[in-house]
Amino acid sequence: GIRIQRGDHIRVDGNIVRDTGAAGITANHQSVLSYDDLWITNNEVFNVNTLNQNFAGSAVYIGNANSGTVVTNSYIMNNYLHDLTTVQNYGIQMKDDSYNNTLAYNTIVSTSWPGIKVYGNNGNCKQNIIDSNLIIKGGNAGNPNGPGGSGNAAGIEAEDGMIIANNVIINSGFDAIAVRHKTGTSETGNVQIVHNTIINAGSGANGIGSGIYASDFDKATNMVI
Repeated sequence: GIRIQRGDHIRVDGNIVRDTGAAGITANHQSVLSYDDLWITNNEVFNVNTLNQNFAGSAVYIGNANSGTVVTNSYIMNNYLHDLTTVQNYGIQMKDDSYNNTLAYNTIVSTSWPGIKVYGNNGNCKQNIIDSNLIIKGGNAGNPNGPGGSGNAAGIEAEDGMIIANNVIINSGFDAIAVRHKTGTSETGNVQIVHNTIINAGSGANGIGSGIYASDFDKATNMVI
């Protein structure tokens, strides 16, 4: 689709990205240590990751955990991301240690993996913000033979250092909002979950889904539900 190879202060606005073999819009090149002040706005992305199903794809994929690439002070807003039904397809995926980013006012419909997945911010005081998104059938539209086919993914899945507010999540495959600790750690903290609307949260293949699920969090670091 569209790859931001390197650079800061870049705007990707008003594009239609469709029918790509891998992810739709990316800022995750392994030779880059960081991206700053990216604006990914007003795009429509659908039917991506059609050829690369052994790896996680996304309509919007920023950061790279393998190379330590982080994204800061950036905005993913007002995008329409839909029909992401091949195996391992997220709406928006933000990788580890990125911070002070805003994901807001996006409409995300039919993903096989979480509609929005944001990994932890590595304890940075500047939280990532997931605000005022509409997610319909997040984690509930996958290939019947793949991870999402059983509806086993959340509408929003996040780790530490997060504000999750004012989102509407309808017909998620599993938990509507799931907050889990970062791999290699035992606690999740500095998370606020407020004023979200959840309709018909999924139960997953094992029948134990939740509207809001939070595991192993440190109550002293400000989790509000």
